[in-house]
Amino acid sequence: MLKENASLNLSYLDRNSSCEVADIGSSWIDSDKCTFWVEGVIMVAVGSIGLIGNSLSILTLVFTKDRLNNVFHRLLLILTCIDTVQIILVVLDYSLVQQHKWPVTEDSPVYVYLLPYLLFPLYNIDLSLSTYLTMAMACERYLAVCHPFYYRQVCADHSLRHRTLIYVVPVVILSFGVNIPRFLELETIEQELEIGTLNDLPTVTWMPTELRKNPLYVRIYINCCRFLLTGLIPFAVLSYLNRKIFLGVKYSHVRPSNKARNEVKMASILLNIVFFFLICNSPRIILNGYESYLSEEIFRCPETAQIPEWFACLTSFSHFLIICSSSVNFYIYSSFTESLISKFLLLPLKSKLSRRLMTIDENVANKKEADMTMTTTQGQDAGRDVYGLNRMTDVVVCGHELQEIVEAEPSSVVQE
Repeated sequence: MLKENASLNLSYLDRNSSCEVADIGSSWIDSDKCTFWVEGVIMVAVGSIGLIGNSLSILTLVFTKDRLNNVFHRLLLILTCIDTVQIILVVLDYSLVQQHKWPVTEDSPVYVYLLPYLLFPLYNIDLSLSTYLTMAMACERYLAVCHPFYYRQVCADHSLRHRTLIYVVPVVILSFGVNIPRFLELETIEQELEIGTLNDLPTVTWMPTELRKNPLYVRIYINCCRFLLTGLIPFAVLSYLNRKIFLGVKYSHVRPSNKARNEVKMASILLNIVFFFLICNSPRIILNGYESYLSEEIFRCPETAQIPEWFACLTSFSHFLIICSSSVNFYIYSSFTESLISKFLLLPLKSKLSRRLMTIDENVANKKEADMTMTTTQGQDAGRDVYGLNRMTDVVVCGHELQEIVEAEPSSVVQE
C-alpha cells in the first residue's frame, strides 16, 4: 500500500501554496511496464506456487496429529494460514483487479465498496499478523534453545493450548490495535453525473477521508508510528533473537538428547524463516522511510511534487518480495523434515493400511484364542503336567507401524 499512500498524499492536498521545487523523481523508468510485468505476471506465477505449497503444508499439519503436539508447529500452522490469506489479497488486488481487470475492474461498485472497508484494512492487519507472529515464534524458539530449563518448567506448568494462546492472543490484539485507523482513512462517495456525461462513468468512487488528508495524522501515524511498530522495532527484535538462536544452535552439541535435537531442528526452521522474512521485507522498510521524506516534500510543494517512477517500480518489487516471503515457508519446512508432498500423498494409503492391519489383528486374535483352547484341551486329555512357557504373539496397530510384542505366560499346572 506504499504507492497508494504516496498517491493519496499527492492527489488530495489543498494546492494553495507554490514553490519552485522541480520534479523530485526521474522519468527514465517506465513504471507502467515495470508494474505490469512484476505485479501482473511474475506475482501471479509465484503466488500460485505459494498457494499450492501453503495448502499442502496446512493439510499435512492438520492430518498429521503428531505434528501439532508442540507450540512451534501450531504457530507455524497459524502463520501458514495468515500467509495464504496475504497471497490471496495481494494477488487479487494488485495483480488481477489492477492489472488484468478481472474479475472486476477498479471502477466496479463491488471493488469500490470493498476496498475502503475490507481489502485495504485487512491487508494491513494481515501484514501485521505475519510480522508479529514471526516475532512470537522467534521468542518461543529463543526460550526453548537458550533457556531450556525455564522452557521445560513452563511446559510442565501450562497446557499446550494455554501456551499457544499466550503467543497468539497478544499478536491478534496488537495487529488489530495498530491498524484501527486504517478503517477510517478511506470512504465511498456517490458521484453526481452532469447532464451530457457518458453513461459508462462510475457513479461511486472511493476517496480519502479528512483524517487521511491531515498532515499531522500522516506525520504521526503513517510516517512515525507505523514505521516503528511494523518496521524498525520488529526488524531489531528479530535480528537480535535470530542471532541468539543461531548461537544456541551452534553450541547445541552440549545437549545431545533426542528432545534437544528436535528443539534444534525447529530452531533451524525458524532461522531460515526469519532470514527470508528480513530479506523480503527490507525494501518495504526502506520505502516507508523514503515515504516520510516524500510526504514532507508533498506538503511543502503540493503543486510541483511528483511521485518518482522508480518509487512506483520499487513498490511493485516490494509487493513481489512479500509474496515470496509468504510462499517460502513450505519449502523451508520440507527441507528440514520428511517430504510434505510424499507424506500428504501417503495419507490415504496409510489409512487403508491401518484398516487392513486391524482386520489382520482380529484374525490373529481369534486364532490365538483358538490355539489356547486347543492347548488346554490337549493337556487335560494327555493327563500329564505341562511345565514351560506358552509363547503368544500379539499384533498391535500403532499409527502406520506394525509391532510384534512377544509375551510369556506360565501355563496352568494340570494334575492327573
